[in-house]
Amino acid sequence: MKHIQSVSDERVSLIELGENPSMDIDEEHPPQTPETLFLYVDCPTMMQCFYGGWLPYNSTHGALLTNLPPYQKNVSFNEVNRGLREASGFVGYEDPIRSAYFAALSFPGHVAKLDEQLRLTSTDGETLIFDLYATRRHELDRDKVVSHGECMFG
Repeated sequence: MKHIQSVSDERVSLIELGENPSMDIDEEHPPQTPETLFLYVDCPTMMQCFYGGWLPYNSTHGALLTNLPPYQKNVSFNEVNRGLREASGFVGYEDPIRSAYFAALSFPGHVAKLDEQLRLTSTDGETLIFDLYATRRHELDRDKVVSHGECMFG
């Protein structure tokens, strides 16, 4: 499996959409700070985000991001998908595969925090609340991608 810690030293062309290589994150997870936000997408979209340098608009607000980490063990893929679908105009989350991959992005000063929140129910029945952010930027500076890979929800 391929592990990518930093994209600053790796530049290769965009893979063909049918190739779908396995991508995973390392055991050392990206730091969760207010500057690190996560975009949840399918694998081909994540690869285009990483290699193509663009952000897909996944909501009526543009690119909608959250501080929900992709290694949150006490929440299921289906619950994350449900929450993304219901939260503030997210589009394209009819199937859990649509949120199976992530891009961790660093956007200090380039996002707006929304009043809406991502509300999920944990596997223990607890309510989990995460912030939502939006950006209308379509181009993505490659140095803003902290890491990317396959989500590891519980």
